[in-house]
Amino acid sequence: MTKVYELTIREGEVTGDGVEGVGSVPREPVSEPECDLFGETEAETRADEEVWQRQFAESRDALRTMAQVAAAEYRAGCTKPMEFTAEGRLAR
Repeated sequence: MTKVYELTIREGEVTGDGVEGVGSVPREPVSEPECDLFGETEAETRADEEVWQRQFAESRDALRTMAQVAAAEYRAGCTKPMEFTAEGRLAR
C-alpha cells in the first residue's frame, strides 16, 4: 500500500500530512544572473546606460530640431502612415 503525502512549502516552512516537527527548510539566497538576456553584466548595462544618457543630453537640440521638422511635415500632409505585417514587421 502506497501512502501519498501532500506538502506545502511556503516561505521556507513545510506543512502538510506527515510532516509534524519538520519545521523550516533552509533556503539558499537567490542570486541574480551574472549576465542578462544579451550577455551583458549589470555593470556593463549600467555603463551603457550612462553613455546613452550623456549622448542624449549632448544631442538634445538636434533631437528637438528633428521633432519640429517632422511635426511640420506631418501638418503639411507630407507623411504616410506606417504599415505593419501580421508578424509586426514594417511593411515596405
